[in-house]
Amino acid sequence: MITAYGVRSVPGYQRGKPVRNEKYKAFVRRFACCVCESTRRVEAAHTGSHGMGTKSSDLQVIPLCLVHHQTGAESLHALGPLEFAAVHGLDITKLILKFNGLFESTLKGA
Repeated sequence: MITAYGVRSVPGYQRGKPVRNEKYKAFVRRFACCVCESTRRVEAAHTGSHGMGTKSSDLQVIPLCLVHHQTGAESLHALGPLEFAAVHGLDITKLILKFNGLFESTLKGA
């Protein structure tokens, strides 16, 4: 299923209250930016749809540097998820699944 933001239904995409997981966001921030591969000022950027005054699920984040997340002309915040993915050649769904899978693997190994 494709959501309004062009992202297939993946873990964390749900109706109702979004999942909050600070450990998962901290895990994602350990990776380089998905666009420029910078390891400086990496943030866990929410990529899913938002409700009134709420962020999407924490399971829908990808690592982006501050410029590609919030402040640059071609940032996620400036372009929105669909145009951001197109401009930077990203498959956001694939990235979400990748980081979800890596996190699950670390939990199993713990």
